[in-house]
Amino acid sequence: MERYLSSSRSSPLRAMQALEKNLKREQRMFSLFLGILVCVLVGSAFVMLASKVSHTLRLYEQSVRLADESASAVVVRRLAMLDTARYLLTARTPSGELQRDVETSSLCRGESLTLQQSEYPLFSACQDATALLVANGGDAPLLIADLTTDALVEHNFPTARTDQLIMTSAGLTYMREQYLNHVSEGPRSLAGAKYGAARRVVWAVPPAEWNLGQHTLLGMAAVRNSTGMQLLLATSIELSDLRPTFAHDTNQGNIALIDAGGHVLAGTLPIPDAAVLFQSTSPMADGEFKLITPFEWGMRWSSRSFEGATIVAVVPWTELASVLRTELLLGSCLTLLAVSALLAGGKFWRYQFIGRTYREAKLALEREMLHHLLVHASPIGLGVVRREGFRVMVANDHFRRVLQLEANASELPTAFVAAFATQTLERAAPDGDDPDIRKFSFSFTVDDKEANLEVTFAPATLNGDAVYFCAIADMTTHVQAENALRQAKAASDQVAKAKLQFFASMSHEIRTPLTSLTGNLELVSRGPLSAEQRARVVAMQSSTNDLLQVVNDVLDFSKIDVGHLQLTPEWTPLLELLSNVAIAHLPVANRQKLDFYLVASEHLPGRIRIDALRLTQVLNNIISNAFKFTKSGKVVLRADWIDAQLVLTLTDSGIGIPEDLLPRLFQPFVQGDQHRLTQIRGTGLGLSICSRLVTMMGGTIALHSTLGVGTRVDIRLPFDSADQEPATGSRLPAPARIAVLAQASEYTEWFNGVFAGEATVLHVASPAETGLSARYDCLVATDEFDLSAIEVVWGGTSGIVLAGQAGPLHPEPTPAGALRVCAYSLAGLVAAVADPRPATATRASADSAATSSHASAGTPSPAASTLPDTSTDASGQPEGTPLVMTGLTVLVAEDNALNLALLQDQLRTLGVDTIPAHDGLQALEQFKKHRVDAVLTDVNMPGLGGYELLSALRERDPDLPVYAISASVQPDDIRSGRDHGFTDYLTKPLPLAALEAVVQDLLATARAPEGSPDLPDVPDIYRDILATQIERDLSALPDVRASQDVARLERWIHRVCGGLMQLGPSGLADLCSELLDMSRAGGAWTEDIDALTTEVAQGLQTLLSQTRRAPPA
Repeated sequence: MERYLSSSRSSPLRAMQALEKNLKREQRMFSLFLGILVCVLVGSAFVMLASKVSHTLRLYEQSVRLADESASAVVVRRLAMLDTARYLLTARTPSGELQRDVETSSLCRGESLTLQQSEYPLFSACQDATALLVANGGDAPLLIADLTTDALVEHNFPTARTDQLIMTSAGLTYMREQYLNHVSEGPRSLAGAKYGAARRVVWAVPPAEWNLGQHTLLGMAAVRNSTGMQLLLATSIELSDLRPTFAHDTNQGNIALIDAGGHVLAGTLPIPDAAVLFQSTSPMADGEFKLITPFEWGMRWSSRSFEGATIVAVVPWTELASVLRTELLLGSCLTLLAVSALLAGGKFWRYQFIGRTYREAKLALEREMLHHLLVHASPIGLGVVRREGFRVMVANDHFRRVLQLEANASELPTAFVAAFATQTLERAAPDGDDPDIRKFSFSFTVDDKEANLEVTFAPATLNGDAVYFCAIADMTTHVQAENALRQAKAASDQVAKAKLQFFASMSHEIRTPLTSLTGNLELVSRGPLSAEQRARVVAMQSSTNDLLQVVNDVLDFSKIDVGHLQLTPEWTPLLELLSNVAIAHLPVANRQKLDFYLVASEHLPGRIRIDALRLTQVLNNIISNAFKFTKSGKVVLRADWIDAQLVLTLTDSGIGIPEDLLPRLFQPFVQGDQHRLTQIRGTGLGLSICSRLVTMMGGTIALHSTLGVGTRVDIRLPFDSADQEPATGSRLPAPARIAVLAQASEYTEWFNGVFAGEATVLHVASPAETGLSARYDCLVATDEFDLSAIEVVWGGTSGIVLAGQAGPLHPEPTPAGALRVCAYSLAGLVAAVADPRPATATRASADSAATSSHASAGTPSPAASTLPDTSTDASGQPEGTPLVMTGLTVLVAEDNALNLALLQDQLRTLGVDTIPAHDGLQALEQFKKHRVDAVLTDVNMPGLGGYELLSALRERDPDLPVYAISASVQPDDIRSGRDHGFTDYLTKPLPLAALEAVVQDLLATARAPEGSPDLPDVPDIYRDILATQIERDLSALPDVRASQDVARLERWIHRVCGGLMQLGPSGLADLCSELLDMSRAGGAWTEDIDALTTEVAQGLQTLLSQTRRAPPA
């Protein structure tokens, strides 16, 4: 990777390394600058502190100086007093000796001496000096002592009493010695005192026994004569009265007053410390502070007040800190705050500016490195090509490698340039600048091998040059893989097609013999059989049906597996589809003696757009499974409409499914527990096919089961609003008032959903009610009640419709006078409730039932028949089979002899004449020779096939009904057959019910022969019945026309047409058939429909008028 990143001097890796070096250098410089600022800040703080300390020391020095100056005034007064007393004494003793005015007696040395007031000259001198001082405003203490006689006198001296002067000789001796010690260094005697020192004042500390205190100083002066010092004058000063207080003023620090001999006169310093301080400060100038110890400042000051004395002071750091505590605290805080702010600001600047700039630059370089790496290590060739000349400006290695370029080559291959230029010229915009990204493919041969490139380029501008950004992908391997995949897919499609063709062929080959088998079994079942024979026939029919289901499942699964199964949505009446599905399974339910209920919500839409065939297949599969695994109880199919979803729920009371098997049941070839369900066989494809079909419809299917309780299958199919049509009016035409007597709630819900509508009042009766016939038009009672109980509730038998799952598909009268019908036959219910009196239950109702059943969408289901020889009920048991010819002739084309014979037998059973043909050519020849009403033709025949035969027949008779018969059940084949013009597409094996429905269609749509009357001839026995029916039809028509609902019109005209067809050909019947065909086509209400409806209404009105006329006598 480093090779790609450091491939040039301007590579991102080199830029990243340079960026890191610059960052480290900037960080070091910034840290140095920040350190200098911190040092400057701290130094400034120390300078300010030193300045403050210096200022404080100066204040100390000034304070000492002021204290000395304040003491000077006191000392001067004391000195003035001493000088005055000395002058007075000197004046009074001019000869130098004192005169004694009175007798005195000498006291012993060491004893006190007392003089009487004015009897002694000393006292007189003291009095005069004191009086003089008091007169001048001073009153200082004064002591005069005669050193020759030890006599003394005092004034206010601290040691004196009020009325006498007391002084010991020892005290006088101490004062004299102190004075002499300070004045002269010579012999300590009066005679030895030098005269020059006579005027000097000496300061000394008084002896302790005087009790003057340690803060009192004695000032002494001498009066001399010719022989020496005769008198000693003394005064005292209390230092505590001076400023500063040398005793206790802590603001001045530790201070001491020291004489010239180094003796401590006063102060707070201990004597040893004062002596040391005096020696330490001796070289210092007055007022100068010096750090004499690491923790103390010292200062000396030559006292101006006390002659020869020196003031020394010491200021410890603790004292300074105490004095400067506020300044120190404030300065420290400010300094700390400033340093912190500086450091924080530095950190913020470092990380938010320098760091962020570095991070952004690093991120940009990392992206550049990533882009550089992606460009040069990418398996796609990337480059920039000039538009003019198509020369390479810059490109990665892959770009050059795929184009076979040298390392520094800028010329592109000629063929590539030609292809490139062609693309740019063909796609250039009018202004010459197309910003769109473009692509083209380029192939060339390298070493006899084809290389395929895909070039993607976009025009751009780079440093003022018009360029193309190009990306070249080597698609050689991809193209080869794509070709291989295409070939593999083609092979796979061929295999799938062959597989599908195989299954289709297999299905066709199996269905062909099954057609003969099932058809003949069905014909046999209609004949006279013993009970044992009939049971065997039923078993064979069940086996053939199972085999047919297996074939269908395998074929459907194979189509789904290869993705060839497609849905064909069509507009489908939902209620009729559900009814037909239920009817198809009623024989099984009756045979197994199980209750089978169909419940349809009243909110179901009238029609939905869905593949009815596939939905029916899903429902048939899950219902068949329910009957397989349910031995007793009931099976319920519910249809609800919730939030634009069709919700189908099937519940049974069967054996249930183990919980661990539920998730796997929708997988192919999975069945239930083999140990418990060995009696039930199958392919295991049914639920898998259902799941895939429901998924293709956009829905979901879920299975819930409890072992030993039963199973529930939930299917949800969503529909858009465009794929549903709401039901209008009543779902089925019915009288205005219907009473329902049912015990099972499912029956009640079914009838409520079927007859739901604004025009119908539905009453759910109770077995305890009586006389309902007076309030309702008819009573629909289920087969859960005995007819005798029903008669009590209704009040008779006329007007009772017995509806049950074993009833016939069309109404049939009972010996008691009621009508019997299948509960799930919509057409049968319509006919029964429309005229519930047995006397009027005509063939019209039967035809209506058959036609409605056949018109429903989905797979064919057992249909009602108007032919007496083929009527069956929902139990599946055949009735009598008398042959009644219908007058129809059908041409049958089938290449299989067995199937041809079977079709002839089935049609003859239905009363239809047949003309056989073994291939298409023979069928065409027979058509030319005979008049036929319809053609049934196999699709796959040698020579002329079914489609070719259809085209030939349509050329000769475009309106001829032609039905396709094929063993193929492929929806594509069915859709193709109907698209080609077949009237319908019937699949083998063809049940008799499907052929019966075809015959009914042929009878209903048979054209009236020439000369047929406009109105049918009504037998006298049917005049009243027909008149009542026409009146009901005409009264319902205005609502149908007002709604302009084609589906509603279809139901109305279907009922009218069914009755008219039984009266024979007529012009009115033709009009009804034409209107029925138009309404079945669906779509909107048109003018043609409205006009034809008017013609039918007029014809019905005319027929009603003729019917009401009295018959001729």
